Amino acid sequence: MKSAYRQVAAPTLAAAFYMLLLLPPEFSVSLGSMRLSGYRVLLLVVTPMLLMRLFEGRSTRPTAVDYLILGHAAWVILALIVYAGPVDGIESGGIYFVECVGAFL
Repeated sequence: MKSAYRQVAAPTLAAAFYMLLLLPPEFSVSLGSMRLSGYRVLLLVVTPMLLMRLFEGRSTRPTAVDYLILGHAAWVILALIVYAGPVDGIESGGIYFVECVGAFL
């Protein structure tokens, strides 16, 4: 039963992601200095679940590419913290991590 769920979930998430990309910027919500559009909200919700699914290792094992993408996102966060300071670096780097890793997964 779980395998059928996983087969349906990935195409459904991909379709929802692409549909939300088509929304104009006027449909975004501002929280402080962060602008949350539809696809960002979707990625914020599903990225932790997709990371857990990746490292559970039931269906597939993480590959070198997975680790390289995670390393890239971590390096960008570190670079933004050094360049812009801790507060702005974590805010900008965090959303970059979600957009990069979430979209990849």
